[in-house]
Amino acid sequence: MRIILILLITSVLFTRLNAQRYVLTTSTSTYTELTNATSLTQGSTWDDPAYSVPIGFEFTFYDTSYSSIYFDPQGLGCELTFSETNTGISGNIYSFGADLIDRAYNLDLDEPEAGGLSEISYKTEGTTGFRILKIEWKNAGFYSDIDEDGVSTDYVNVQLWLYELTGAIEIHLGPSSISNFILSFDGAPGPFIGLLESYNYDTYELEAQVELLSGPAANPSLVLSDDIYDTFITGIPTDGSVYVLNQIVIGSSYSLEKSKFETVLYPNPTLGNVKIQTSLQNYSATLINTQGEIVLTIPNSPKSLDLSPLALGVYLIQLKSKSGTVTKRLVKS
Repeated sequence: MRIILILLITSVLFTRLNAQRYVLTTSTSTYTELTNATSLTQGSTWDDPAYSVPIGFEFTFYDTSYSSIYFDPQGLGCELTFSETNTGISGNIYSFGADLIDRAYNLDLDEPEAGGLSEISYKTEGTTGFRILKIEWKNAGFYSDIDEDGVSTDYVNVQLWLYELTGAIEIHLGPSSISNFILSFDGAPGPFIGLLESYNYDTYELEAQVELLSGPAANPSLVLSDDIYDTFITGIPTDGSVYVLNQIVIGSSYSLEKSKFETVLYPNPTLGNVKIQTSLQNYSATLINTQGEIVLTIPNSPKSLDLSPLALGVYLIQLKSKSGTVTKRLVKS
């Protein structure tokens, strides 16, 4: 009986570590550079940065909560980890998998110096319960592009957003210019973007499969892979592209995709008026913008919302009652 129990536990654990835990949706939103943010680079050039970022709230990643996130100094510039010392087992986020570098970095000197052109910064916005951490790689260049002739030609703008309310992870792509894909992406058809629950920094091995975006940049899918570096999106995402990754948590009322309360918002995207169809009873509706600010609250189970006075963009709508909560993504276009 003990052997059978151990086998069952092992089987359940293996299945959990090798099953897709997030779902992907793709949308568009006007890319806006961060303002009044904390600069990590402080005007210096960088390559393989090793910064620490306080999240500003407890963020849940694959069922584990974290208050800080760190740049992996061996992670090509845009890989983040939850391990401060790069030891033990940690989850990783691959925001934009390419060998990014400050566009003014001197490879001959090979150390940071003043005069950086590619700022990395962060800020946490919003009120308690609705906060969003945003990290930005502004005007980032590519190592191989500089290594070719000492001149940085190609660049990208990328932001990573982490949501307190839902645990959602968003990758926002801004203006970019890639004239030589083969060079800048080291022979790959584009960047690798995705999530890994468990990486063992002591053995340099994956403890679970990695969830990566695959297919055309305009409409990729999320797939499981046994290797971080074998699955890519094809092409460069256009300015304003947003990849949204929501965790599938069985029984959680905060999952945008999985909830026991059937809820539909339509039309979505909307020009202004949106109807609410839900099995929730006696709920209130709260609308949150991308700065984590509550912009609208309506009690008494509203069946529709008028977004006409609000700016175009992406919002989260939270329907809350004594029996549960449903959170959905809503776009006004």
